[in-house]
Amino acid sequence: MTNQEIKEILTTLYYDVLNIEFNLYGYARNMCKYGDAFLFLDIEEQLGVKGVISLPTSEVERLEGEDKSNPLRFPC
Repeated sequence: MTNQEIKEILTTLYYDVLNIEFNLYGYARNMCKYGDAFLFLDIEEQLGVKGVISLPTSEVERLEGEDKSNPLRFPC
């Protein structure tokens, strides 16, 4: 890939998919105010990131030890 192709892909991601000009202030504000911010990325294997949804912190739960194939998993 050339630098121009990478620039075009990132421009599409930032401005068309993530709508960064409108959403960045809210993402940064929540990160600074609450110390965390969660985004759900709608990813399709052939297309990449198709969309993003901001998740409320109260809806996010940390799960540990769920992957039985990982020998380094922590017990719940």
